[in-house]
Amino acid sequence: MNRLLYTVFASIVLFFGCKKSNIESVNYYYSYFPLEVDAWIEYDVLDIIHSELGSDTAEYQLREITAEEFLDNEGRLTYRIERYWRNDSNANWSIKDVWYSNKTSTTAEKVEENVRFTKLIFPINTAKYWDGNAFNTLKEWEYYYDSLHQPKLINNLSFDSTITVIQRDNQNVVEYEKVKEVYAVDIGLIYKSHIDLDINLANILDINSGRELEMTVTAYGK
Repeated sequence: MNRLLYTVFASIVLFFGCKKSNIESVNYYYSYFPLEVDAWIEYDVLDIIHSELGSDTAEYQLREITAEEFLDNEGRLTYRIERYWRNDSNANWSIKDVWYSNKTSTTAEKVEENVRFTKLIFPINTAKYWDGNAFNTLKEWEYYYDSLHQPKLINNLSFDSTITVIQRDNQNVVEYEKVKEVYAVDIGLIYKSHIDLDINLANILDINSGRELEMTVTAYGK
């Protein structure tokens, strides 16, 4: 092989070798949205519904269990999430509803009450913005990552690495919307705060309608 051909060949090998190395070095952080049969997580839930008749407050415990996996109509691996609730630790668990989750190479999706949301996109980094409602008919909500790989202490439970997703941060004279979710490595959702209110002018205390939901992790396992 003459010197010119050798130089060209070596350059090609070096180019593709570096390209492959760069691709392999990307960490997508799929572990923030784990899906494993028999994994479970429990929450304390505070749910307040506001209407013209007043406010209705519910406090209860919620348990989510990844019950089974199957292929959906598109041939995608899908997980059935059974959700149970009870008033307190002295009561028995009762089935509340069933949700579903998918994880692709670029998205983490959850079907809640037959509405599909894009919870995360991969790879995870602070430059990512996406429409969490891209797969449903609701108005566009622009999600983004607020903090990455941060330790947190919640309910005396220590989490080495968490990410925070801001789903909504909007306030004006008639709307107050603050929605976020926090995920932990190998566990998934550990905290959720959803405040979506119609208000009168700039007085947030004068609420016409809306919802305030808070979910806080209390236990988890497999």
